[in-house]
Amino acid sequence: MTCTPGICKGPKMGTPEISSAGNGDISLSLRHTGNAIVLTIRGDIDLETAPLFRRHLHTARDIADPHRSLLIDLRDVRFFNSSGIAELITVHEHCRKRGVDLIILADGPAVLRPLQVTGLAEVFDIRSSFDAAPDAGLQG
Repeated sequence: MTCTPGICKGPKMGTPEISSAGNGDISLSLRHTGNAIVLTIRGDIDLETAPLFRRHLHTARDIADPHRSLLIDLRDVRFFNSSGIAELITVHEHCRKRGVDLIILADGPAVLRPLQVTGLAEVFDIRSSFDAAPDAGLQG
């Protein structure tokens, strides 16, 4: 897998590589580890940062193998609005159709509250830690 700031391309298997990007309000990193692709986001997901979030989310979605996991780590997200929710819905549908297990890691009110209010907390597989996602072959 070849990664440059903002995008990863290439084979789905092999050694873990990192792609990271940021603009001051958000930082994102993408890695392949265990049985999963992990996209970690820190900062704010809003109208301004949504394009960068979308690009990384779609890259992670596209390289995730069927019958494996795509983990979206939102534990360090401070602000999460409808822009982020819309992207998660799109990726959830794509993963469901391809047989990719989508797991959202979230433990704070900035992410959990909007998902609860919209009813999406009942739709998404939300876990509080990597340890709560043993099927993904991760720890941390």
